[in-house]
Amino acid sequence: MLDAYPKMLQDSWLYQELKQVRNFRPWFKYGMWAGIVLGTADSLIFKGIAPWTISHPHPDHEALVPKEQAKPITYPAPVRQIYNRSVWIRFGFGLDSIWSD
Repeated sequence: MLDAYPKMLQDSWLYQELKQVRNFRPWFKYGMWAGIVLGTADSLIFKGIAPWTISHPHPDHEALVPKEQAKPITYPAPVRQIYNRSVWIRFGFGLDSIWSD
């Protein structure tokens, strides 16, 4: 099964989509505007048939740090109220009976 995986991947829709956008991120090493213009042109105009592949400066795994060295991310508390009652009433949705005080 694992021997057939590379061939199965190359024959899949996923491989074709990834090939079309393979150069998008590497173009940004030349600057934001160059990355936007060249990356968009490369993926929308050439659609993966460009004769070049822009290399990344380093493999992805080299950018990882051990968990102990990573700064924890603090997320805000989730918002409990999703809908504002006055907005629903103001636009006449007739949902006042749902929010009976």
